[in-house]
Amino acid sequence: MKLYNYNFQRIDTISKIESSELFDGVFVDLGVSSFQLDDPSAGFTYRREANLDLRMDKTRVLSASELINTFSEKEIANIIYKYGEEKNAKKIAAAICESRKLKKISTTTQLYEIISKITSQRFLLKTLSRVFQAFRIYVNNELSVLEDFIPKAVNLLKKGGRIVILTYHSLEDRIVKEMFRYEMLECICPNDYPICTCGKKSRLKLLTKKPVVPAYEEILINPRARSAKLRAAERI
Repeated sequence: MKLYNYNFQRIDTISKIESSELFDGVFVDLGVSSFQLDDPSAGFTYRREANLDLRMDKTRVLSASELINTFSEKEIANIIYKYGEEKNAKKIAAAICESRKLKKISTTTQLYEIISKITSQRFLLKTLSRVFQAFRIYVNNELSVLEDFIPKAVNLLKKGGRIVILTYHSLEDRIVKEMFRYEMLECICPNDYPICTCGKKSRLKLLTKKPVVPAYEEILINPRARSAKLRAAERI
């Protein structure tokens, strides 16, 4: 098997290229690599000066800078709230839009300074993490890609084959949990239907009733693992 510079959403395309009709297993690690986080040129960290980019694939049209300089205040607030689960999304969006009137926001430190002026030091790092996460998820279309990927991966599993997904925030974990549960269902007809007409069949059984999380000792060694959750299922 070769390495492909493709989004994992294209697992069906890779399967055809490799003439691999079915897989014994599929493992997905949804984390941003430490290399990307620590490399200022990648623009993924608010801890260093860098272009405000946040694109995994630099050929994508929309960067984070383009987003916060052109989207409306309401759109920016919705993105921060939906993808960052940040309660002060409206306040942050208003500050961004006020600041961009004076100067285009093009660097990570500019965004850092805008947020730091309106956020208590006690909550600053968490707020920054949520806002950067929200913009990163949006510009890379991460959640839609995951939703599209899971049914494709299940289609490509042999009976007894396993799918294992490692997530790093609640939005991803919620999608995996709900889609695994959906794939377990034998029928999705309304309860008042006398017979099944949907034709749906159960395709997965859960191997992890609750997500597997890192041990305390692992978090001490690797703090970035603290939010990781692993869920696994088997094709039936």
